[in-house]
Amino acid sequence: MPEPQRRLILANGEKYIAEVEKKPRGRPPELPRVYSAARDLVKGEITTALEKFAALPARKRFDDEAVLCLRLHPDMMAKTYDPAGLFGMVRDLENVGSRNYRMPTAEVAQTKRIRKQLEQHLQTVTGRMVFIRSNDAGFRRLLRMIDRPERELNDVFRREIQSIEKFDLLTANEQLLGFPPNWREGRVELVLHPSRHSEEEQTHFLRALFRGHDVPWRKTRVAPYPDGPIFISCHLNHAALNEIAGANPLRTAHPLVFGGFEDLRGAPKFPAPPPPVTSTRSTIKVGVFDGGIDATHPHLRGHAEQDDGLSIKTLQDADCIAHGTAVVGAVLYGALNDSDTKTPLPAPAVSVVSIRVLPTSDPKDTDLYECIDVIEAAVPARPDVKFWNISFGPRGPILDDTISRFTYALDMLAVAHKAGFCVAVGNDGEAGPDMGRIQSPSALVHIQSARVRRFTHPIRARDRAANAPSSSPMWLHLEDVTRRLFISLPLLQA
Repeated sequence: MPEPQRRLILANGEKYIAEVEKKPRGRPPELPRVYSAARDLVKGEITTALEKFAALPARKRFDDEAVLCLRLHPDMMAKTYDPAGLFGMVRDLENVGSRNYRMPTAEVAQTKRIRKQLEQHLQTVTGRMVFIRSNDAGFRRLLRMIDRPERELNDVFRREIQSIEKFDLLTANEQLLGFPPNWREGRVELVLHPSRHSEEEQTHFLRALFRGHDVPWRKTRVAPYPDGPIFISCHLNHAALNEIAGANPLRTAHPLVFGGFEDLRGAPKFPAPPPPVTSTRSTIKVGVFDGGIDATHPHLRGHAEQDDGLSIKTLQDADCIAHGTAVVGAVLYGALNDSDTKTPLPAPAVSVVSIRVLPTSDPKDTDLYECIDVIEAAVPARPDVKFWNISFGPRGPILDDTISRFTYALDMLAVAHKAGFCVAVGNDGEAGPDMGRIQSPSALVHIQSARVRRFTHPIRARDRAANAPSSSPMWLHLEDVTRRLFISLPLLQA
């Protein structure tokens, strides 16, 4: 008889227990200036910025509210370097957002890291910018605080002042992003900084600014968010765009284009295997926002439903339904390219709740704001669905310094309702060197689930997934739902 396995016990093991001390990693970054030099720099920067703000035309600013840009030295890129101590010392100042900025490497304070970049012939460097909102009195109070003797200021405040590279206003080039040189008119998304002014006051500000520039305000859509930015979708011409450039409440403006659904790749008819024999329906639900579905399709019947009560109230469109049906078929069955066309499919691992968001009321002038309205209403109304798929979005690459309402809305929904989103990253990778970037709303922050990945190059598709046929380069990873479900989008034909 084999000897049983010995399981030793460590006597008096509790004597070996000790607390684990967290040791700091790395060294704190080199401060770019001594405090006296940083103090003089920041005082001059703020004074100049306030003078420039006061010199703006009255139509381009709020008299009682200014947003200035605190630009941290490029060595301080992490969010942990945001000047929390400064806001604590001067309560009139409010942090209303952040983004990156770029400037010539030779023009920033020459720390060891910056000198190394110069040696590597890097012409520009990226830093972090914090938007600070206050009134003239609040910024003057900050100036008086900086003027106090150094011994009266705490270490945190002094270090934050030493970390500042510039303190100024956004330039027009930093506000107008993504417009090609030949742009003349089109739908534009404006993003205004969070403001103490009401939606009505901000809307009146824009109407007054655009007066005389033929802006069709009837087709303008406004989407405010509590304590957040306000998004405006409007049709502008070149003169109107130039008019808003430099306006202090403006964070960014970028083109807003939705070119409709991309053509589904693959054959228009696909010899799909027979539908499942069983009618067992999975209790794991995946929501799909798209163009609706053909609920009578034999592969969808019993496994997909359409919530018409939450769907957009426009007439259905055949092309939109075809796209939505293909997407739902992909979610249910995955890639069918190599499936036996005579063997019935197994019961899907998930069921689908389809909510139609397209077409919008004006397909010729689509900005997707109506779709976002439907999504924002549907997610909280369906707490039984915790994972949603979105296989469409506006065209145009996401630039480093822009935010869009679509992305912002999904981030807010993800946090508020603990929902996951699988989002298409775009189909314009072959459209030119400036288009090979992910597209809105795939730049989500609070999403941990994988996103739709559209490979525009068949060879890359095979590199990323060895069994990916070159004719089906769209893949969707729903790991949070079914662990290992890879999906392409063939059209299912009965």
